[in-house]
Amino acid sequence: MNPALIRITFDSHDDVWRDLRIEENQTLLALHNAIVSAFGLETGEMASFYVSDEDWNTLDPIALVDLSETGGARMDQLMVGDVLALPGDRLLYVYDFLRMRTFYVERMAETFETGIAAPLGLVGSFGTLPAPEATSDSLLFDETDLDDADDFEEWGDDDDPEGGLDEESLSSDPDWY
Repeated sequence: MNPALIRITFDSHDDVWRDLRIEENQTLLALHNAIVSAFGLETGEMASFYVSDEDWNTLDPIALVDLSETGGARMDQLMVGDVLALPGDRLLYVYDFLRMRTFYVERMAETFETGIAAPLGLVGSFGTLPAPEATSDSLLFDETDLDDADDFEEWGDDDDPEGGLDEESLSSDPDWY
């Protein structure tokens, strides 16, 4: 089989891309591992490819691990040449489902010189991947919120039924919601 030239572009305001050359008969799992290595990403994060059209709309998911009960497509089952058969064929690659880092994957056209073996692996690189955004944990919990713990007194006292809500007052008011 022929090697396929694949360009992977990070979805950001800055130009960040890597060109990989991979054999068509290798799995999408091998392409996933090559992307993780080429961009210096952490191993062990969840990721999926999505077959996409010429406008980058997502069509069919191709999961790293099958989490569905219906048994969807997995990266270790499909070959690069099956889903990126022709120049212009596209996939979306989503890495780290908490941060949803999105990459555009496209097979590029290239010409081979007769008798010269094309190198495999990373063959082109531009730009630096930006640092990941804050994790969801830092967005959900802010330690400065603990500084305001004494301010709960302004919301009423549990010992004062007149100052708070009770079930009777909620059920007697038809517009309580």
